[in-house]
Amino acid sequence: MAFVLSKLFWLIFRPLNLVIFMIIAGSLIRFAARKSPRLQRFGGGLIGLSALVMVVFGFTNIPDYFLYNLENRAGSAEISEKPAGIIILGGGLNPHITRQRNIKYAMSDAGERLIAAFELSNKYPDIPLVYSGGPDKINAEQYPETLIAQNIARALYGDKKTIIAENKSRNTWENAVFLKQLLKPARGEKWIVVTSAYHAFRSAAIFKKIGFEIHIYPANYQAVYVGHIALANDAAQQFKKTDLVLKEYIGIVAYWLMGRLDWPF
Repeated sequence: MAFVLSKLFWLIFRPLNLVIFMIIAGSLIRFAARKSPRLQRFGGGLIGLSALVMVVFGFTNIPDYFLYNLENRAGSAEISEKPAGIIILGGGLNPHITRQRNIKYAMSDAGERLIAAFELSNKYPDIPLVYSGGPDKINAEQYPETLIAQNIARALYGDKKTIIAENKSRNTWENAVFLKQLLKPARGEKWIVVTSAYHAFRSAAIFKKIGFEIHIYPANYQAVYVGHIALANDAAQQFKKTDLVLKEYIGIVAYWLMGRLDWPF
């Protein structure tokens, strides 16, 4: 239920979607309430607010500022001791394009997670490499990312590198729960978890909550912040970064309310 609700919530409150809904709502109110100055002002206010949000988050580096601070919470990628294994959290591959185009693999912009994991696996070739990620859309034809990850491993390494698949999880909580069931980590074992830097803070808190000892290995840094507020020239990219930031902070609060992580972690 939480998975379904999160998808429906994000359909409406994804920042750019919300701006569009506000413009449509404001325009409809102004059109339908021509004889009500109060409603006319309200509709105009919605349109004006949507324009302000568009300018602030689409044409400045404010999204980068928040994303930069979130990524900096990820911690160091340095590993001081040999790990028990390497875990890649899903989200770096694109099962929908893979299925629709009938190809072996397609990466998303978070594909660096898999590259970082392969680099670690080359350094520690005798420990297990695990990919965790199942179907991520409601009623989608299932084509888990784990199959794509295995295809990429075969394309690059032949039969020399094997990826263990956890293909049921749909979110980070399920990643942690199903991985603990699958891997049965012994007390004192520390596993590397590779994920995007912006997602590392929440991931670490969730794994800690269920008693899974990990070392977070952040990858896929995206914030471009120069130390002060500046203009940006790619509104689509800036709103994408806004999506990432808002989704993470909402996820942190929601998981805390559900008892899936501790505050302040």
